[in-house]
Amino acid sequence: ANVFVSYSTDESLVKFVKTTNGGVSWGSPANITQSAGDYRSPSISALDATKIFVSYWDRGAGGLKFAKSIDAGLNWTNSVADSSMGDQAVCGDSLEEPNSIRVIDGTGDNDTVLISYYDCVNHDLKLAKSTNSGASWTTSVIDAGLVVGDATAIAAGINSTYEPFCILKSNGNVNCYE
Repeated sequence: ANVFVSYSTDESLVKFVKTTNGGVSWGSPANITQSAGDYRSPSISALDATKIFVSYWDRGAGGLKFAKSIDAGLNWTNSVADSSMGDQAVCGDSLEEPNSIRVIDGTGDNDTVLISYYDCVNHDLKLAKSTNSGASWTTSVIDAGLVVGDATAIAAGINSTYEPFCILKSNGNVNCYE
């Protein structure tokens, strides 16, 4: 079975590694980010053995970033999902800015990508959404205020039909969307 892992390193890179035999052995790690930066908290989702998607924070340039591979992780295309937060370094070094990514299979290059995340600058729980495999993004505020917390997880349909999805908020409430 294929297993994909993304992680940030002490060298401030985001990397990807995979196994095709259920973890008996692992391939060589590949760079998702090509130069060192202040990258943190990657999250990963895959549609199949070749289409892999990763979200991560770029604290240096400020913003939620997105990367995709359509060749099983050999090559990566990076883009910005939300740059409205500015410099997240103001949030402190202990904050890891968690995020959660899910992808719903579309037709051709029209996969829907959903990322739930905490905007520590504006104190908002947000959703970034792309309906064209990450080529363009819209964002919306799910919950606002100083008490929304920063833990987030997202679930969404994983087959070829769009399904409602729900987000578990840090206060224990669940918001569902269609």
